[in-house]
Amino acid sequence: MLQKILIIIMGVLTAISGIYVTANPEIALPLMGAMMAVGLCLFSVSAILTWIHRRQSGEADGFSLFLAILGFIFSLMFLGNIWAQLLSAEMMFYMSLIFMVVEGIVLIVDAFRMRRLKDESDPALREIGSSWGWILAAGILMAIAGVFALCHPLGALVVNGIYMGIELIVAGVAAIIIAIRMK
Repeated sequence: MLQKILIIIMGVLTAISGIYVTANPEIALPLMGAMMAVGLCLFSVSAILTWIHRRQSGEADGFSLFLAILGFIFSLMFLGNIWAQLLSAEMMFYMSLIFMVVEGIVLIVDAFRMRRLKDESDPALREIGSSWGWILAAGILMAIAGVFALCHPLGALVVNGIYMGIELIVAGVAAIIIAIRMK
């Protein structure tokens, strides 16, 4: 029960920070290093708690726990070093823009894979396949926004801030849903 409450709290805090960053995208670059470290810390704690839950059901593996602990240690080291945060902000900025383009391309490919599911006999798969157009649109928009951001760095600060905010909101909501579904 404590795990569930902690994951819900982390999810709510992550979503709230996402709303704040989306509303104030200009703060994203100066705070990017700290935000990434905090995000990694929250994700790692969530992954450790998920591993504990999966272990109880017999589905846990040691590699997942190792990566979660390693991520947690890395996040603490990163949080404790302000120079690492400042020096890596620009690199993370451009890496996140490249990631936007790659994520858009992956969504486009996934959309066409999902399109095949709309002809399946299973109603659940047909339901998933019927939403392929939305995934395609999201992928196209994400790829275009990423290319635009790479070509116009000043505008990219705003785009990147909004993107980071949306990612934090989605991660927070996902953590809340996972916690609610936990037994």
